[in-house]
Amino acid sequence: MSPRVGVGLVALQRLERAVDRRGAVLLERTFSPGEVAYCESQRSPLLHYAARLAARRAALSAGIRPASPLWAALVRVLSDMRATGGIDPACGLSVSLSHESDTALAFLSWWTET
Repeated sequence: MSPRVGVGLVALQRLERAVDRRGAVLLERTFSPGEVAYCESQRSPLLHYAARLAARRAALSAGIRPASPLWAALVRVLSDMRATGGIDPACGLSVSLSHESDTALAFLSWWTET
């Protein structure tokens, strides 16, 4: 087994501009209903959306593609970070999110058989 890692970084200002242009359609197409509900319940929803977008970028940089089962596992983990703790042990996926006033960061790791 070999580890794969990815890091994603999102500038809040860029996400804010995209949301201003495309509105709720962008959020609904990009994030799961669980993610939208969680982010919208927060004091600064855009920071939380940015962290989840950073996780998707980290997944891409770690070699996880949107059509793969690992992508679905990532979305499940991100939809309920409180319950999952950012981990899906069934597929060896772990994600950590962080955000500051203008930037969101995600670190993702998973183990592959190759």
